[in-house]
Amino acid sequence: MIRIRSIHRLFAVGATSALATWALPYVGQSTLSLRFDPTTATRVNTISSSDLTLQIVEFADNGSDTSVVRGTRLESATRFVDAVDGYRYSVYLQYDSVRTRIRSGESPWRELQATDRDLASVRAVLDDKLRVMNAEFVDLPHLDAPRSELARGLAGVLLLALPDGEISVGGTFEVEPNVSARVFMGLGNDYGVGPGEDLMFRGSASLDSQMVRMRDTLTYLTIGTQMQRRRFGTPSDQESSYAEGWGSLAASLVWSSSWDAYVLGAVRVVADMEVRRRSDRSLLSRVRFDVTTRFQVRL
Repeated sequence: MIRIRSIHRLFAVGATSALATWALPYVGQSTLSLRFDPTTATRVNTISSSDLTLQIVEFADNGSDTSVVRGTRLESATRFVDAVDGYRYSVYLQYDSVRTRIRSGESPWRELQATDRDLASVRAVLDDKLRVMNAEFVDLPHLDAPRSELARGLAGVLLLALPDGEISVGGTFEVEPNVSARVFMGLGNDYGVGPGEDLMFRGSASLDSQMVRMRDTLTYLTIGTQMQRRRFGTPSDQESSYAEGWGSLAASLVWSSSWDAYVLGAVRVVADMEVRRRSDRSLLSRVRFDVTTRFQVRL
């Protein structure tokens, strides 16, 4: 699991100059409420970096064969709030750039061209808890996609709502984060995970500490969740095989009251999948995705 001290080190290295103001440790207040409450015309740019390891074991009558694929993904996203109506916020998400590289075994790195879907702008409506009420691609309005993909720029690859009620420092609350499978870069298409899949987790988050500043308050969160075993893709009796998967997600995040955003974070997703022959349930392949994403707000 990613420990909170790791995110403190990441914060000290990557964002001190951007966020430094007078700071005091959190004391006194018994409970607090986190809210997404940006004003019109505010803009936040987030950069994220993902490192992926994909291990594939293929089974045959004469044994098994193992291969390893590695990848990196750099992404820049800009969030612009263009309208506010009560506790609803119209948000424009522009995916400015996406750069993906992969290599199989010890072969040379090769770059994958960003697709129209990777770079498509998104219009979303969010509530004051950062829940996505509605979202669609601006230039591809008829393309269906999970909300975690549409709003993947809000916290790197993670889509995570703020807690509903008040919570104390040291307290915990239930979370159901979603992760966009776009970070898997389509590498899993042959193993049961398509680019439109949504990875859904359930678990708990703890509010570790707060840092009160003159113009900002930083809230430090640690998350641990599991993905229950589930079937991927569209089950069909005509398909010769099917895939099932399970996994875990761990994250450390920093929420900023001034930026109305997760300004810094590290997220690790480990997902295991098995592909089986439909006729006799024999194991055809076993796949493990291990993805670590780090992100931060950029001035």
